[in-house]
Amino acid sequence: DLSKVYAHARMAICPVFGGTGQQVKIAEAMAHGVPVVALEEPAYESPLIHGENGFICRDAQSFAEACLQLWRDPSLRARLGAK
Repeated sequence: DLSKVYAHARMAICPVFGGTGQQVKIAEAMAHGVPVVALEEPAYESPLIHGENGFICRDAQSFAEACLQLWRDPSLRARLGAK
């Protein structure tokens, strides 16, 4: 049970380029009200919508920028996590 971990998480990240099972991790974080930062391929079949409940990034630069933005902005985290 990761409920306590999610309760204190500022965000969930999915920094992989592909693979199986990642969509489950994205959906699980979202179900706990945690915004997600993911690269395009694992986000493709997930419920993640860029700018609405997290960020979908094309490259390492945009991924890092999205993580920093969420780290620094509690109101943005709350808004994205509530969707």
